[in-house]
Amino acid sequence: SEVKIEEGSNSQSAIRNPKLEVYPNPFKNHCVIKFRIPNNSAVRNPKSEISLKIYDVSGRLVKSLNRLTNYQSSIIWSGDDDIGRKLPSGVYFIDFKSDEIKEMEKVIMLR
Repeated sequence: SEVKIEEGSNSQSAIRNPKLEVYPNPFKNHCVIKFRIPNNSAVRNPKSEISLKIYDVSGRLVKSLNRLTNYQSSIIWSGDDDIGRKLPSGVYFIDFKSDEIKEMEKVIMLR
């Protein structure tokens, strides 16, 4: 029974310490996309690339931020696409990938 308690506490801490956070959500003008890289990953490869892509609800890629490194921990997204056009209100998905992490977060933009 000790193992079950331990497993439960591990999963709870994973829920409380997400690798990807987006706030405010929903947002109007901009949102902060905050990501956390495990320390062991940063130590092994301090300049590993992080991929952050934003898709609309139909699955179309609207914004791609590929040249992020472990030295960054957050970015601000102003609800624009890759060429700077303001996107319409709606649901968007933020896809975050690093060497060891793959996470997706839903965000709602209100104009």
